[in-house]
Amino acid sequence: MRKVLACVAVLLFACAVVVMAEEAAKAKGAECFVCAKCAKVAVKATKCCEQDMAAMKVLEVKEGKATVCACAAGCAKCKGIDPAVGTKCECGKDVRMVDLTGKFVCADGKCLAIGDAAGKCGCGKDMVQVK
Repeated sequence: MRKVLACVAVLLFACAVVVMAEEAAKAKGAECFVCAKCAKVAVKATKCCEQDMAAMKVLEVKEGKATVCACAAGCAKCKGIDPAVGTKCECGKDVRMVDLTGKFVCADGKCLAIGDAAGKCGCGKDMVQVK
């Protein structure tokens, strides 16, 4: 009986760790890198137009475009677009729309994953290329 209880306790602990990891990933959010001059989007830090691309938090992905905030993905204040203003994030910074043509995004739009190649996104769905 003690072995069964010990096994149950270990399984519950493992489940709790998985849930906490998923919640931490959601809190961190998705980010992409955007060129300030030409608005090119990248999924990894790189240079464009002879300058570093800025890390931006992805707030929404819809119809081949991403709405991004100038905060990095770890910003706890960024929850979405401020409905009272419409052009600002809830953290107070300006938001902008960037084109995702050629990138891969979640097929059903449930998560904010953006990638350079086909594969599975964070919610387990297939990623599709934006055309």
